[in-house]
Amino acid sequence: MAATAIDTLERFSPLVGDRFELRLDDGSTCSAALVEAKALQAPLFQGRQPFSLLFEGPPQPLLPQRIYRVSHPQLDAIDIFLVPVGRTQSAAQYEAIFN
Repeated sequence: MAATAIDTLERFSPLVGDRFELRLDDGSTCSAALVEAKALQAPLFQGRQPFSLLFEGPPQPLLPQRIYRVSHPQLDAIDIFLVPVGRTQSAAQYEAIFN
């Protein structure tokens, strides 16, 4: 299922701290923790507050910017465009923006 208007900050906020599975091109998965879900200072879009999600995954491999199928036990699998935004020795960070 692609990201839709039901993808809201309220849907993701309770899941901060939880792990999500990202499906990779070869069919394998990579686990990433949702570490932040925050409102963006932007005008409402079709009645929805724009927001961002920040995930932390393993430092290697650094995943490229693209759409990933993301799943969580409490959500349907959804397609999310993730952008690598930071990296330390222990983690890589990926951001998704929902306008």
